[in-house]
Amino acid sequence: MQALVGPLRRIHPYCPRAGLDDPHDPVFRLFGAAGVGKTTTAREVMERHPGGLQCAFSGKAAYNLGAKTGHPAQTLHSAIYRPEQCPGGRPSQHCQHGSDKPHVVFARNWSGALSRARYLILDECSMVNETIGRAAESFGKPILV
Repeated sequence: MQALVGPLRRIHPYCPRAGLDDPHDPVFRLFGAAGVGKTTTAREVMERHPGGLQCAFSGKAAYNLGAKTGHPAQTLHSAIYRPEQCPGGRPSQHCQHGSDKPHVVFARNWSGALSRARYLILDECSMVNETIGRAAESFGKPILV
């Protein structure tokens, strides 16, 4: 995170309420009303520091983020999880979800885009609940929200 903190502090004049509460906190909070430059800051970070991943909670928000910044974006869920088939209640394979029928579950994708990214830019973070937020943090990447 420290490698990005200095550059973020130099870029942040676009958004006067940018700040890092704790230098050891991997989350850099960038807040402000519409039109103050949050997306411009995200674009600048992506251009100056390659290897980041842009995500948003919904597909529409991810599409808009990518269109505004000129860099690909995806849903946060698709960056964190991958679908897996759970066998259900087959005697040889026990289901931990209490179902007696095969079903799909979502497991962390430790080899996916987020694990390969240097950092995460998360747009519309107010839509992200604590469970998904903690899952994103579990990858140990700096996060710009």
